[in-house]
Amino acid sequence: MKRPAVTLHIEHLVLHGVGTGERDRAAAAIERCLGELVRERGLPGGVAGDGAHARPRVKQSAGSYESIAEAIWRSLAP
Repeated sequence: MKRPAVTLHIEHLVLHGVGTGERDRAAAAIERCLGELVRERGLPGGVAGDGAHARPRVKQSAGSYESIAEAIWRSLAP
């Protein structure tokens, strides 16, 4: 069975220490990692599939984009 499409919009993401020339690469890497997490694990329990909006605040001092994506994914759970 094909899974429905998921659209995730991150309105504001602050990455301290990431220069302006690196932000597009960082955003693409985080998007890719987050997409892999959703494909592998699905959405966290309790996330509504009816267009509901989550406004997670993630404070992460991790050095990798994978760990940032993981923190965003975890923050989606109610």
